[in-house]
Amino acid sequence: LQQFRKKAIQFRVYSDSVLMANIPSKQSYGVASALFLGIRDGLDEEVNNAYRSAGATHVLAVSGLHVGILSAIIAFLFSFLKTNQNTKYIYLSLILSVLFGYAFLTGLSASVLRASVMFGVIQIGQTFSKRANIYNNLSFSAIILLVFSPYLLFDVGFQLSYLAVLGIVLIQPKIAKIWTRSS
Repeated sequence: LQQFRKKAIQFRVYSDSVLMANIPSKQSYGVASALFLGIRDGLDEEVNNAYRSAGATHVLAVSGLHVGILSAIIAFLFSFLKTNQNTKYIYLSLILSVLFGYAFLTGLSASVLRASVMFGVIQIGQTFSKRANIYNNLSFSAIILLVFSPYLLFDVGFQLSYLAVLGIVLIQPKIAKIWTRSS
């Protein structure tokens, strides 16, 4: 698994060099590299401050948001394949390939792996008309990742990623109740 992760990081560095060669503006390159690959080294202080003052720094950190957007776009574009019993496997293969290809592209970071596994499980369930419980999905993705790489348990990114999603899942219904009462 370490060799696979090493290859992913090498591919990420190569992809970054392709972006650098094809995007002439230093600022544009820095933003593109941060948005697509999670490499924030190319961002200058002015751009960092602009995102920080807008409260949008989290957009530059490749995470579940990016994977969710990618999953939704791919699901929408290829939704016509879900209608036929024979082509739904092609649909599922395309979505899973894109999700895990993106995880590979970003260097297999813990948050992107978590999101890829979770969205992959959601897509599998939706393809076969099964409902998923978010807690089961979250637990399953953690178990899958820990089976392949037990040391992820000590990765701060892994811990924070799962705690953040768990916090959102636990707190969101309470906020929704307050929101609907005040409306």
